[in-house]
Amino acid sequence: MERLLCIFLVASVIQCATAADPSLKDLTCHEEFTFGYSYRNYHRISELTTNRTDGFRLDFKVRAGSNAHISFAENAYPSARDIVYEIVLGAGRNTYSDIRRGRGQASKVKEPTLNIVSSTDLRGFWITIHNDGRILVGKEEDDLPFLMWRDPNPIRLNFFAFSTWKDVYGKWYYSCKKNESKVEEDDAYEQPLTMTEKLRRNLLIGYDPYIAPQTNDSSDLKRTMVYAHVSTFHVNLDEQRSILNVHGTMSLSWRDEKLRWSPDDYGNL
Repeated sequence: MERLLCIFLVASVIQCATAADPSLKDLTCHEEFTFGYSYRNYHRISELTTNRTDGFRLDFKVRAGSNAHISFAENAYPSARDIVYEIVLGAGRNTYSDIRRGRGQASKVKEPTLNIVSSTDLRGFWITIHNDGRILVGKEEDDLPFLMWRDPNPIRLNFFAFSTWKDVYGKWYYSCKKNESKVEEDDAYEQPLTMTEKLRRNLLIGYDPYIAPQTNDSSDLKRTMVYAHVSTFHVNLDEQRSILNVHGTMSLSWRDEKLRWSPDDYGNL
């Protein structure tokens, strides 16, 4: 008997997320989602594990098409008059990065950084701010900063926040810690699998998601029917540039003859 791919789809989504973010392996992180130019959540700098007597360091990873904003302020939700530090990665349609003194103010220092952030790949960075006003920004894999500026009149900092830009989505990971609770293999207790877990394990061991689904189509074309469902959230029309942006989700479903099982073997699943 054949069944549809509901179990396969759940497992494949998990696999794709893991494969797309290998840098998160064995890490436990705080995560945040941002959309648009708005600092919605402020976090205490004192809770960072990388605090030092002469300042602090923020390590984070971000996935965004452009304009990854990080703000540092004395108070949470500062007013427009309050002085803050604002660091932007991939400003100007992902062409440059800069450090600003004040939200939305002119750059204090700016460097060309073409495609420094990505809407598909997770990129890691660090920001170190010293008590004497030095601000350094670097890539996760580099010891030297690509952005550096010293404020002659440093401001007191207690909070940080993330944002992006108009119509730009961002996914952030910060305060990541290595998972230290590892159990020796000989002492590990293997919890009994449920029928659903057994089915997933047996079907997906050795399954290659990059191989085209097998089909029972008897023709030479061996066609696979893929059904698409599109849900539209909103549409933006740029009349000057004649560009129509559609925001929404699209789900796909299909039948794969490789994923077949007998319900009698798995509690009638």
